[in-house]
Amino acid sequence: MNTDPKPATALVIDLEGSKVQDTLYVCLRVVTDNGHIRNPDSHSQYSDLAMRGHYSPSSSAHRACWLGWPVEYSKPYSVGLEFAELMVKTLRRIRKHFDKLNERFGYAPDFETDAVRFADAVGATVIIRKLKDGGSGWSYDDSQYDRFPVSSMPSLLLRMLDE
Repeated sequence: MNTDPKPATALVIDLEGSKVQDTLYVCLRVVTDNGHIRNPDSHSQYSDLAMRGHYSPSSSAHRACWLGWPVEYSKPYSVGLEFAELMVKTLRRIRKHFDKLNERFGYAPDFETDAVRFADAVGATVIIRKLKDGGSGWSYDDSQYDRFPVSSMPSLLLRMLDE
């Protein structure tokens, strides 16, 4: 069973949605020693782990229209007993981390704050975001990315919703 080293873990923020209800995913990717962006190994604790937020794009007050934001394994391809146990262990560790932060600071008032807590729980230190005008290929190597500190996540998420 592979586990990705925490210092090499970076967050990627992707927007996906529909006209009625949009969904924003905060997904985990790995940055290698030579700076390449990769998906986590298929059976690592971070494979398919994401935080999903639902919002209504028709409202101009995005903070008021978040409908939920679970931490989950989104779309795992195949799951055996060993990986299922790792998934449960990881989700429980993240929940425990959230519980400690909730006791210390109170419950997060919005998706942006909880997304920072999610990054902290998994040890992520960087947000990477694909440049709209950069790269035309499907692979990470064919695209260009901006890098941001995790502390900039709330303003970055709000700016992305307004785009």
